[in-house]
Amino acid sequence: MTDNAKELLALANRIAKSEAIEIVDADMIDRNFDPRERCLIVSALRLSARQQASVESSAGRAVIDDDAVVIRFPLDALQSAMDGAWALRALDTRYKITNIDEFAQEFARALNREDEQGTTAIHKMADRAFVDCIENGAFGIEEHEQQDI
Repeated sequence: MTDNAKELLALANRIAKSEAIEIVDADMIDRNFDPRERCLIVSALRLSARQQASVESSAGRAVIDDDAVVIRFPLDALQSAMDGAWALRALDTRYKITNIDEFAQEFARALNREDEQGTTAIHKMADRAFVDCIENGAFGIEEHEQQDI
């Protein structure tokens, strides 16, 4: 692959991440790249678009990804989530994130921080979701025959 093709693929990835995939000019691709390179570029653009759509559709939601339940919390959604917490009175004072990378580390640590019993905020969230499933008649479960702890 030529350096130009590599540069365009890098540009395509940046464009896909900024959600402006249509900026890439197909005529420019036709004029400057051979058929093999064009195929690679178009494939990269399509893959990037699918990946971006997948991330966007699952932002702030739990999804099944391979063999795991995954919760995606995009960094650029943290401020909106914090504003929502303030609006719902979970926070007494409104805060502004001034360094997303630094705050994201703190946020992840808080989610994973264990209390005296080794329970994290994520465990508590899962417990609430289990109860919600049961109370709403979830399919795919039944009472376990062993009830002793």
